[in-house]
This record gives sequence, C-alpha cells and structure tokens, in this order.
Amino acid sequence: SIALCADLRTVPVAMEADFPVLEAAYRKARTKPGERVLVNLEGRLALRPSMAPSQPPRPTLVVERLVGIWPGQRCPRPSK
Repeated sequence: SIALCADLRTVPVAMEADFPVLEAAYRKARTKPGERVLVNLEGRLALRPSMAPSQPPRPTLVVERLVGIWPGQRCPRPSK
C-alpha cells in the first residue's frame, strides 16, 4: 500500500505496469521492512477488485512511472 501525500489516504498498489520498478527501488532504499519512503511517481487511481471476498472494487494506485525516491524524507506539508 501507499500513503498519498495530497490527502494522506492509504491505497493499495496494483501489481501491474511499473510496479516492479517501484518495488525494486523501495527494497533498495528502505532500511527495514515496512519503512515509509517518500517517492515521486506518475500514476493513476483505478478501480480494482478488492482482496476481501464480497467487497466492492476499490481505488488502487497503478504506477505508470517512478520519478524518484527519497529515503528519510516525508511528505511536504500541504499549503493552505
């Protein structure tokens, strides 16, 4: 899953398109499993089937291109 900086919503990441590139970069950048790492990417939210039986489709991030990854950084504070 990934937390979106725009609204701090957490969504699953589809295992398609450029997912393998994101996963490899994350594994290289993190120091421990589950660690949050700031990434910049191009992608879109698309409805995908839920992993839970009998649940409706849910918004899922489809990674189209990894732009950059910044270990140790956090989402910038939103401007008001």
